[in-house]
Amino acid sequence: KHFFGPGDMVIIPKGHTGRWDVNTPIHKVWAVNAHENVEESGPIIRVQVDHYKDFSPECLSDTSANDPLYGNTGSVASASNTFYDVGPTKVGVWTSEPGSFEVAS
Repeated sequence: KHFFGPGDMVIIPKGHTGRWDVNTPIHKVWAVNAHENVEESGPIIRVQVDHYKDFSPECLSDTSANDPLYGNTGSVASASNTFYDVGPTKVGVWTSEPGSFEVAS
C-alpha cells in the first residue's frame, strides 16, 4: 500500500496494475508520457510516492552551474532533484530565484 497526501507526487509507470482507494475528495495534477515501451524490467512495476517534504529547498541540489533542465543558469540560483529517471521518462522538481538566462533545447 502507498499513502499520499496534499502536495505529494505519485509516479505510476506504464504496465502497473493496481487499485485506487480514495477515502476523501482529492484534486491532483497529472501528466502522461505516452510511449510504447514498458520502462522497467522484472515481474513488478512499482508505484513511487515522493512526499512534499522532499521538495523543500534543503532536499534539493544546487544546479546553478549545470542545471538539468536549462544548462548553465549563470548568476541565477537554481536547485532541483530528479525523483524518477527510467527510459524516456524523467520526473523531478525545480526551483529558481528571479532572473533571466538562456534556454537551450
